[in-house]
Amino acid sequence: MLLQDKVVFITGGTSGIGKATVLAALREGAKVCFTWRKKEEADKVGWEAVKAWYNIDDLLFLEWDVTDEGKLKEQIEECVKQFGKLDSIFANAGIHKVGTIVDTSLEDRRKMFAVDVEGVFLTLKYGIPHLQKNGKWSIVIMGSDQCLIGKGKSSAYGAAKGAVWQLTKSTAIDYAKDNIRVNCVCPGTIDTPLARGAMKGFAEENFGGDMEKGVAFLEKAQPLERLGTPEEVAETVVFLLSDKPGFMTGSLVSIDGGYVAM
Repeated sequence: MLLQDKVVFITGGTSGIGKATVLAALREGAKVCFTWRKKEEADKVGWEAVKAWYNIDDLLFLEWDVTDEGKLKEQIEECVKQFGKLDSIFANAGIHKVGTIVDTSLEDRRKMFAVDVEGVFLTLKYGIPHLQKNGKWSIVIMGSDQCLIGKGKSSAYGAAKGAVWQLTKSTAIDYAKDNIRVNCVCPGTIDTPLARGAMKGFAEENFGGDMEKGVAFLEKAQPLERLGTPEEVAETVVFLLSDKPGFMTGSLVSIDGGYVAM
């Protein structure tokens, strides 16, 4: 198994890509610590793990706030205390906001940067010292196709993901000497609860609220003519967290049905 006996820390592990990665990592033999905001969603992840016959003792639930420096540091330390080490990190937690720069309040922009950029910064700041004790491990950061291209009505979100792109590359250089690899996955339009919220606004603006037409339009925008699934992204994350891509660091990995290739 790709992650046999490895300990993985995942932020935002209760829905979408985070949830899919928690389950995929368990399947591949990892012990997983994941953060959650809503207890009922965390309980659902645990139930799905039980239904799949994964060992529930390999799963540690941690109430999260990636913007709270002290709390996040405690969560990482609790993960190490529970399983004795930390091997890999998936800095996944994020939020999304649609709007032009005029439509976006400074408060909304600051909130997005607090989660999407500072949350990643803090996760790595307090996670990397534990990785350094092991000598050869991996970090994956959640990016976006907007690490690579621009999109309309996305000034705050695009800027946040641009910052994540540079954070990935700089951190990969700084810790290559410690054999810690740092890569960034850049999903396009993936069928997640977060994306569905954005799709709803898109459908209301362009198709009179008809979600079916809105989704069909977005599907046609991808060369593969469909939306991606959280599980497809999770499989890529698990591969990057494993030892298999041992010479790969500082990379931005597109998972977007060919969208940025056009």
